Amino acid sequence: MTYKLAFNESALKEWKKLGHTIQEQFKIMSRSTPAN
Repeated sequence: MTYKLAFNESALKEWKKLGHTIQEQFKIMSRSTPAN
């Protein structure tokens, strides 16, 4: 199953401020968390 993620504009700005390592950790967590 494929999902698409949309960011709120202010959230996207905060996301871009995060370091690459933190972004990758969030990506890994979001892939491994089962959808309810």
